[in-house]
Amino acid sequence: MLASLRPYKGVNEFLSLAKSLSNLTFCLVLSESVKDVSDFVSKVVIPNNMKIFPTQKNVHVHYQHADLVVNLSDKNSWIETFGMTILEAMNYGLPVIVPTVGGITELVQDGENGFLIDSSDLKGLIGKIRLLASEPAIWKKMSIKSVENAGLFTNEKFKSGIAELVDKFFED
Repeated sequence: MLASLRPYKGVNEFLSLAKSLSNLTFCLVLSESVKDVSDFVSKVVIPNNMKIFPTQKNVHVHYQHADLVVNLSDKNSWIETFGMTILEAMNYGLPVIVPTVGGITELVQDGENGFLIDSSDLKGLIGKIRLLASEPAIWKKMSIKSVENAGLFTNEKFKSGIAELVDKFFED
């Protein structure tokens, strides 16, 4: 998971997932300073299966070693507008788990390249993560679909879409 320490970004939920799934490894990349991460770590219990990193200059190494990326934003406090970290993860062929509302849902087809699930549904999140961890064929299918879907959001697609809109505007 890549996030800030703002309460609505789901860091506490991520900690709960790691505690509940002690046989899996969790990585939390925070967009925070070393000091802020140290302060945070001193106030919470970090499970043994979790690694926490401060702001990274290159997050791609984390995507390369991941099997899944989650966005656990609280839909009642914060609505994700797009979700660049999710798109980046999909470019790496990673299935994703995202909230059920917001622009971020445009990136994910539930059950195809990831899952739409409320971050407060810990039992549901655990179930989806266990499914992906235990069923390589499902993970692989979602991985392929993630790459395919990420291809819909390339710079070229954006440029051509904008050009089409401009052309239509000036046609009328």
